[in-house]
Amino acid sequence: MLVPPIILMDIHSVIVVKLIPPEFKSLLKEYIAEGYDKEEAGKFARKEVNEMMVEKEDFVHQLWDEAYEEE
Repeated sequence: MLVPPIILMDIHSVIVVKLIPPEFKSLLKEYIAEGYDKEEAGKFARKEVNEMMVEKEDFVHQLWDEAYEEE
């Protein structure tokens, strides 16, 4: 799941701020340190962060289901 950018607007301009998970930056640095170029490292880091987010979402859904399960 990708995080959508936030758009901040005022009278004079539009600023787009991308929310980047902290895990992405650390993974990007790890892949670059392993010898991947920045583009490849970005692809791998994005894929890994997306997988992490799916796992986190699944965990939250599981907690929700357990907490509000009808007995």
